[in-house]
Amino acid sequence: MATFGKHKNVESIFTTKGIALLLGFFTIAFWSYTFSFEFLNFDDNTFITQNKVIADTNTPISELLQYKLGQRDYFPVSFIFWRVLNELFGFNAIVFHMSNVLFHAANVVLVFFLCIRIFETTAISNKRKKWLASFVALAFSIHPLHVESVAWVIDLKDMLFSFFYLSGMLFYFQWLTSHKKKFYWLSLLSGTLSIFSKSMGITFIAAILLIDLLNKQQTRISKVRYYLPLIIVTAAGFWLFGMLGNPFGLLEETLAPIHAANPYYPSTIDHFPKLIKVLCVAAFRVFFWLKQFVLATSQTVFYPRTLLLNQYKNLLPLLPFLGIITFSVLIWVQRKNKIALFGTSFFLISISPALIQTDYTLATFVPDRYMYLPILGLLLLVVSFLNKLKAKAAVSLATVILLIWGSISVNYMPVWKNSEKLYNQALKIDENNVEPRLNRASYYLANKQDEKGLADLQILINRYPRLEKPYYNRAIYYFLKKEYKKAIPDLDKVLSIDTLHFEGLVNRGIAHLRLKQLYEAHSDFSKAYDIDSNHFALNKNIASMYNQAENHNTALLFAQKALETNPDDTDLLRIKGVALYFGLQFNEAIETFDRVIALKDEYDEVWYFKSKSLFETGLFEEAQQSLDKAIEKGYPAEETYLEKLEERLEENK
Repeated sequence: MATFGKHKNVESIFTTKGIALLLGFFTIAFWSYTFSFEFLNFDDNTFITQNKVIADTNTPISELLQYKLGQRDYFPVSFIFWRVLNELFGFNAIVFHMSNVLFHAANVVLVFFLCIRIFETTAISNKRKKWLASFVALAFSIHPLHVESVAWVIDLKDMLFSFFYLSGMLFYFQWLTSHKKKFYWLSLLSGTLSIFSKSMGITFIAAILLIDLLNKQQTRISKVRYYLPLIIVTAAGFWLFGMLGNPFGLLEETLAPIHAANPYYPSTIDHFPKLIKVLCVAAFRVFFWLKQFVLATSQTVFYPRTLLLNQYKNLLPLLPFLGIITFSVLIWVQRKNKIALFGTSFFLISISPALIQTDYTLATFVPDRYMYLPILGLLLLVVSFLNKLKAKAAVSLATVILLIWGSISVNYMPVWKNSEKLYNQALKIDENNVEPRLNRASYYLANKQDEKGLADLQILINRYPRLEKPYYNRAIYYFLKKEYKKAIPDLDKVLSIDTLHFEGLVNRGIAHLRLKQLYEAHSDFSKAYDIDSNHFALNKNIASMYNQAENHNTALLFAQKALETNPDDTDLLRIKGVALYFGLQFNEAIETFDRVIALKDEYDEVWYFKSKSLFETGLFEEAQQSLDKAIEKGYPAEETYLEKLEERLEENK
């Protein structure tokens, strides 16, 4: 009886739900080390910790929903989630990393249930179905290509879009078997949320079509009217991501990447037409991802484009043809193998948005994160092979695969602990890689390791004397330390390399302004104004310049223009108030100074000029009170004004 009881308990643990729970708990335990990781100064800061719509909890949700609208990195669901985390817990890195792990664990469970559904359409036995689905889920959990997505806070968007994508597929399977409309609408909702979590979700409709093809013998319901809402949602996604305004815009951008004006191509393909070169590189990306899927080596967040393309330059011209032939043969040979056919098709469908991306820079050339969901298709291909083996051989091979992949992930995971380790890893692979050295320099300078940061910038300047970024970054470092004389030579170098470098012109103009070199500041600001006349910081500093030049009416015009962009900028309001005072508009000046004080009472100059404005309107006691505030804050009041105010106060006694 005791033996039977134990056997029964074991059986109950390994029910479908029991296995799913074990997979979820295992995933959380496996990735729990990432809970101690930090935010990175690469995208985590840009999109989250320094992003106003996330960091400033007073920012209206409407502004959050419009952030990045019309661009491919528009993912409002992810923005909302980060905003909620910030409002509840602040920027606590542990909470953000835990969120990544929990969503990854949820996706592992969804993958398990999805595989069960897929395998139900084949002749796989119930026992094999469970362990094969468990293998796919475990492999999905620990695969080395998932380290980047799970360990990097910003990549929650990959897990969110995959969570809704997989949920939508499961709801659709449920609708096919139960014919209950609620599951169809839940599938549509999930697909919509997937699209708005990350643009790669736009392939959801293709995954639904794939499910229908898989279930063609079981499905008797006419689908045409049910595809229409999916088509509308997908079209809305294309429009919101800015890909529908010009039907050929995507191709045009692909031929002229926006992130790299002159992307590198090896000599073996450089003489080809642009479209052929792009196709060769796209084929290489698929080839590289497949290689990394089988055995991930030299992993980094910055895969060096030049180094990789040169390494495989002789193979590049053949890759598009080899790719087409390989996948065509695979589909033909496996045309009766539903699992292999579904896996191949799912991989090609889910990876397709990455292939039409125009970003060919170091950080986005062949990133691991683009493989987060497509890995599922390749794992189904592996399963289709394992299923043909005898049970013992299949289990043994699956165990070896999992041990290899798991050990690679464990070794790679610590690289993501902080920014320094991440960039060290990238530079270990390629010490000439510009992007990680620039980012490491920024990390060092932000953490008061000035010597290390400046050393990295100097290395780049020595190696790439015609690259403007190191000069610009060093100039900004000096600028922030208010060492404007040191910043100007570096900005001169930036502008000698790129005469229309907008930020270089603006910042050099500001540096000249701080040094009271008004003629030079005017020259830089004028050139920058010709490039972008509506730039907030530019108009703000032009207003300040004209105040210093005692042309207060012109200063007021530029201040008003800048305030249309940001009406609550206290420094700009201060500039406006001073211009109003010297323009003899004393009442308006007082109102402006009062607004500055209400928003941020930190300017001694505001209290002083408020005092002088009050003096001009005959409010001498109020003028004295404001003057006392200015002196208390350290403003060096003019003796002549002190005497005049004292005289008027005496006269009014």
